[in-house]
Amino acid sequence: MNVVFFGSTDFALPTLQALQAQTNLCLVVAHPDTRKGRGRKAAAPPARIFAEENGIPCLQADQIRTGQFFDAVAVCKPAFLVIADYGKKIPDALIDLPFHATLNIHPSLLPRHRGPSPIPYAILSGDRATGISIIGLTDEIDAGPLYAQCRTEILPDETAEELSARLAPLGADLMIEAMQGVAEGRLQPREQDHARSTYAPMLTKADGLLDFTRPVTELVLRVRALQPWPMAHCTLPLTDVSQGLRVNIHRATPEMGDPGAPVGTVLSAQKTGIRIAAAGGALIVGRLQPAGKRPMGAEQFLNGYMIEVGMQVHETQN
Repeated sequence: MNVVFFGSTDFALPTLQALQAQTNLCLVVAHPDTRKGRGRKAAAPPARIFAEENGIPCLQADQIRTGQFFDAVAVCKPAFLVIADYGKKIPDALIDLPFHATLNIHPSLLPRHRGPSPIPYAILSGDRATGISIIGLTDEIDAGPLYAQCRTEILPDETAEELSARLAPLGADLMIEAMQGVAEGRLQPREQDHARSTYAPMLTKADGLLDFTRPVTELVLRVRALQPWPMAHCTLPLTDVSQGLRVNIHRATPEMGDPGAPVGTVLSAQKTGIRIAAAGGALIVGRLQPAGKRPMGAEQFLNGYMIEVGMQVHETQN
């Protein structure tokens, strides 16, 4: 089967590997290079690197609605267009082009968590399970017909980054199964239950600022859900830094009960964790990352910084 693939990120790589092994992967369509770091050097997306390493033609296009782009895809005579974390709307002319179908991998149990941030929102919502959905494309975001689904439990301390790494190969396997089912005529799509849909909007930097007036259990979910971006953060009061020190929080656990102090107060700073009062208890920060430094445990952090116990975490700008 001739296949054209749309996708760019690390999440796409297991699907690319599976398509290369089991189909005739004719073309990869990826996002343009981005500039990163202090030197603003151009960085190629993972899908382009994979394509180049494996001798697969790759297009990087800002505009995929041109006749020239359509012709480049059409010449492949694809049986399927496969989409994984591409993040841009595919024109109807391209959706209708393949002999069999255009199929998209969405990392949630649709209709729950439609939209661009399904993995973080599964954790933020306290869901016990999530999964992969293989869907067709329609004008409404992630509302297309369902071809296949698989389910997996969300582990108790799993971050969004860790969950994404687990879901990616599940998506690859399910995509291959769905393609085989469609090609053999034994798999028919079904409508989603649109009345049960929820939406997972794009995350912003502002989502990372921890609000200690919120329940401590919610804060722990936020710490897990916002990795690797935008990262949960706050600004700790230090004895020798008037404006405090902004830190990203990588690991935290809840301590339930009356904290005995106003929310946002640093209750204690010990090698086992930094305790900060929150609604319904205290957030115990076990692993954190000062600006410009590597992540470290609480004990290592306290070897280099002195926290003002009894003081409030500072307001911070995003």
